[in-house]
Amino acid sequence: MMNKKMRILALIVCLLLSSVGFISVSNADRIVIISSENMLYVGGSGPGNYTKIQDAIDDAFDGDTVFVYNGTYYEIVVINKSISLIGEDKDTTVIDGGGTSNVISVSSDLVNISGFTIQKSGSGINSGIWLDPASYVKITNNNINNNKAGIALWDSTNNNITGNNINNNRLGIYMDSSSSYNSVTDNNIYKNLFGIWMQNSLNNIVTDNNINYNNDMGICMNISSNNIITGNNINSNKWGGIALWDSKNNNIIGNNINNNEDYGIYLDSSSSYNSVTDNNIKNSNAGIALWYSANNNIIGKNIVANSGVGIFFWMAGSNNIMDNNINNNKLSGIYMDYFSLNNIINGNNINNNELNGIYISSAKYTNILDNNIKDNGECGIKIGSLEYSIITDNNINNNKLNGIQMLYCYDNNIQGNNINNNEFDGIKMVDSAGNNIIGNNIMNNTRGISMVASGYNAVKKNNFINNKDKHAIFNATTETRPISGLFNVWFRNYWDDWKLPVPRPIVGVIYLDRPKTGLFHHILWFSFDWLPALKPYYIDSDLSNSSYSTLLVPSDVDNDRDIEILSIIPYNACKLRDSNPFHCTN
Repeated sequence: MMNKKMRILALIVCLLLSSVGFISVSNADRIVIISSENMLYVGGSGPGNYTKIQDAIDDAFDGDTVFVYNGTYYEIVVINKSISLIGEDKDTTVIDGGGTSNVISVSSDLVNISGFTIQKSGSGINSGIWLDPASYVKITNNNINNNKAGIALWDSTNNNITGNNINNNRLGIYMDSSSSYNSVTDNNIYKNLFGIWMQNSLNNIVTDNNINYNNDMGICMNISSNNIITGNNINSNKWGGIALWDSKNNNIIGNNINNNEDYGIYLDSSSSYNSVTDNNIKNSNAGIALWYSANNNIIGKNIVANSGVGIFFWMAGSNNIMDNNINNNKLSGIYMDYFSLNNIINGNNINNNELNGIYISSAKYTNILDNNIKDNGECGIKIGSLEYSIITDNNINNNKLNGIQMLYCYDNNIQGNNINNNEFDGIKMVDSAGNNIIGNNIMNNTRGISMVASGYNAVKKNNFINNKDKHAIFNATTETRPISGLFNVWFRNYWDDWKLPVPRPIVGVIYLDRPKTGLFHHILWFSFDWLPALKPYYIDSDLSNSSYSTLLVPSDVDNDRDIEILSIIPYNACKLRDSNPFHCTN
């Protein structure tokens, strides 16, 4: 009898072995038989299907697939093995966390999650999907909504988040604790408080996503580096498109960043060595903003248009603003304020802004070169309290007020520019001293240069042609000692209304202290270009290509802004001895 029972048991085992791929023994008290397809089913009507997702996961082995039929599953799911968790339909296969914890927690590598609606995590930073730590996880084609964080990565690397709808979470995607080399691609991330938040994360790539209508920022990076943000549509977010705090060496390339309320791109708090290039940025209060020690960034080849201010600086230094189109903004194209130092504005088209092309206040060591600045509603360049800066090789044309307007500006060099067809003054200087204006075309303005209470400036080797009212005018006042506005040097300029080899007079006015008699308030005064040029110079807004045989160099021996020595140095032999192009040695 016993032998007969053993023969029947052996037959059953043989039949089972012939119909399945293998038998897996996980421990001494259970035998789990897995089909040749390694598939475990949850829900549906099949015999032996699981009713809970977690039960199927508990019985699965690395490499298995848990397939979940349509339905709503009220449970917390923990994945601690390398499996695939697949839903039948992302719109009708729902995992509801009930507001208690992470809906799905992953602590194993090589996991796939696809085809679900994942909703209602707990409070804090509980998430729809939580990775801690996990690598080579693929999260694809899910609806992830109404969680504190839609997807959270903690100390997790080389994961792929693709093709999900992530909405109505506090944080759409959250990365922290050195999460790196993750890819976020082709997702719709919308109506969260923050679309993507990276904290202490590096070497991630965010590409080809739609990140729209979030209630604060589209993408935030804090203390994060070497990330790439490219090819995304980042639109209509409440506060801004992309914000960086204390983040370095990130690349923001080729994104459409439009209709964000306050900022298109915002760099703050020592965010440095970032590259912002080839983006289309429109319709924000500021297209790009660099705040408080956001230094050494490259802002290049962007279209920045239809915003309040195109590019805004505040205490930001050593940035390179190059080859951008900054047009049609409601205020100024570039606005730089409050001790922003050592910035370069190079090769931009800055046109049709409603106020100024470039506005700068309280800055030093700024280089403005090779820009086209035209058709702006006030000035091409409006500067106040600017010192030790260079404005060179620009085309500053057709602006509605002045080409360049200067107030309280000292020791700057304006050279090699075309300053033409501005409706009022080509250059207007107010209370400014120690500036060098050399080798410019100043043409077809109402007045070429207007100086108001400005002295100790040098005006040399410029072309004054076809200015409608006066080529140059100045006024001075006796209210200051020495008399402000008298002591300027005019030398070797070409004046199209002067053909004689004798000094050319420049007519000005001295405003007197009001005498008690009240008889006089002002008198005419004359300065002279002592050796005017008799033919125009060739100036093509590139001083190095101009046909100068010599370059006039002012020298201030006792550093009192009075020019004691005027030395003529052959231009081709002029070598810079420091960063100031007017400090030359043979």
